[in-house]
Amino acid sequence: MTVINYNSSEDIFNFKACTKCSIVKRLEAFSRSKRKKDGRRSNCKECATEESKLYRLENSEKIKECNKKWRHENWERQLYTSRQWYAKNSERLLDKCKQWRIENLYKVRESEKRWYKENREKTLERQKLFRKTEAGRKVNAKARHTRRAREKGATIENFNSQDVFARDKWICQSCGIKTRPDYKDVYHPKYPNLDHIIPLSLGGEHSKRNTQCLCRKCNLGKGSRHANDQLLLIG
Repeated sequence: MTVINYNSSEDIFNFKACTKCSIVKRLEAFSRSKRKKDGRRSNCKECATEESKLYRLENSEKIKECNKKWRHENWERQLYTSRQWYAKNSERLLDKCKQWRIENLYKVRESEKRWYKENREKTLERQKLFRKTEAGRKVNAKARHTRRAREKGATIENFNSQDVFARDKWICQSCGIKTRPDYKDVYHPKYPNLDHIIPLSLGGEHSKRNTQCLCRKCNLGKGSRHANDQLLLIG
């Protein structure tokens, strides 16, 4: 046991010997305990930590089973706590995930490729169902227009065709009829089409100011020509 020279008689009550390592330490080095007369545990914090680590190592399977049982019996409480924690730390968590993806981009891509290879049929079926929805049709239309613009080497602006249709009030800018976006048949003459005022093949850009709403009939009739009534850009 370590011998300490106390400065005063009061110092005797501020020290205690650990029952595990037999080292005399200040009371602050011991955890609190209501069952002890001096209000401190018998072993110091360092020894208690080492003892706890050893117990978890030797009883890892037992601890896992206990935790699994507790989560099963208290799933509502755990869900509520998790949602509260996520609401308070959502921005910090998203930033952390984003930073991790940037630092592990190669690992992420390899994981996505492997997952797609293992779940190819499932993914294709999900994409097929998504393309039939309204959101899926919008995404596919945007991707199709962007792809065409990229193939022509045109300047590309990030926008949605729905914004252009809403700006033109869903009216064909050539013949003036009201287009019908609710038609299920995309080949209907009154179905709205996104038209480039200056065609991409003639150097036009893929942007809001260079696009307009045309009915399918007028869009097919125009083709890649530069009509006289379409000389002015919108904006």
